[in-house]
Amino acid sequence: MTEGWQKGAADGKEEGLSAKDTKSEIFAQMESAESLQVMECNMELYEKVDNISKGNNLESEAEDYTNIKWAILYKIECTGTFTVDLSKAVIEETENGMIQITVPEPELQIHQKSSKKIKDYRKNRFSDAEVEDADKAITNAKKITVSEVEKKLPEYGSLKNHAKEMAKDQLMKICDNSRMDGKKIDIVFANERE
Repeated sequence: MTEGWQKGAADGKEEGLSAKDTKSEIFAQMESAESLQVMECNMELYEKVDNISKGNNLESEAEDYTNIKWAILYKIECTGTFTVDLSKAVIEETENGMIQITVPEPELQIHQKSSKKIKDYRKNRFSDAEVEDADKAITNAKKITVSEVEKKLPEYGSLKNHAKEMAKDQLMKICDNSRMDGKKIDIVFANERE
């Protein structure tokens, strides 16, 4: 009787250590990556600035177009990089023996390449100096933000969804490099977790 109990305890201990080893191995691989770059894309955004809005959010103001003396249209080129912070990953084994990895959603980081004037409008020649001053100030100071990309880039939602799929694929590759012992992997994003 004692012999059977010892064998069962040893088998249970081995199974428990195997699950712990699997989680530890996955965690070690993820920790070495720390920040996982899942997708990079080039983006072009357009922004209109005029003497009334001066770069403010146009949707929040009622604009009187009869008072526009000048306007400038800018093309802003940037690279967007979606990354997942693996230091915030949580690895758990579910009741049915599946390994569940919870990670934050991919976050967008913007690297602005250029901001250039592509068109301007001047109501009269007296606006020339004002337009030139505004152009210099805006070209030198304009830094695009993630919230602006979310609002102004129509494809942002599909880009983020694609980044999430890429993140899952890359995380599965990390897991494939670990000793899985036939365990299934489920990758979920923190905001989608039940």
